[in-house]
Amino acid sequence: MIRLHTSCSTLSIYAFDKISDKSDLRYLVIGWNEFDKVNIDQEKANEIWQDIFNEYIELSDDNKIAMYYATLMEVSQLKARKYTVNKLLDRLVNITDKEMIDAYIFELNKWKFRINKDKPLKDEMVRMYAQLRATNNKINLKEDELKNYKQEGESLSLTEQVVKLENATGRALIDPKTTSVEKWIMIIKNAKVKNKAA
Repeated sequence: MIRLHTSCSTLSIYAFDKISDKSDLRYLVIGWNEFDKVNIDQEKANEIWQDIFNEYIELSDDNKIAMYYATLMEVSQLKARKYTVNKLLDRLVNITDKEMIDAYIFELNKWKFRINKDKPLKDEMVRMYAQLRATNNKINLKEDELKNYKQEGESLSLTEQVVKLENATGRALIDPKTTSVEKWIMIIKNAKVKNKAA
């Protein structure tokens, strides 16, 4: 059975950074390494990621970071939506069985792609693909927002952040793969307090 991290107290800052950067929710899997193949329930993993992210915002008390990661999460959700809906639509085109068509329409409704059963399916499919293109446009706009956030602020890799924190706190080694998100935030807050006192 695959178990997932469910909070900032167990998820490493390394995994958090990878999920944030690549939208790869497999980093939520406890004990997973990048070399293993693993299949996860994307919908469940996305819900857990949202909860972890919300916890991160509460712990960090930083509105700019919160806005950046909220936009990042929205991009992640939009990409998952685009991927899933595209697959559903591509398969729906070739289905002739009414029950299967209804099942696919039901799944599409979950992703807010509503097909009107009173209209010809072919016409509705054209409308669905147009809606999918609109989703892609929204992804592009949100990715541009993310680029602006990165250009406005100091954009450091996780490794660069680790080195800066090690220097600021006097800690010899901070291992991002074993340091929880919660502990990472506390180290940053502690470093800020020390800098203000100095």
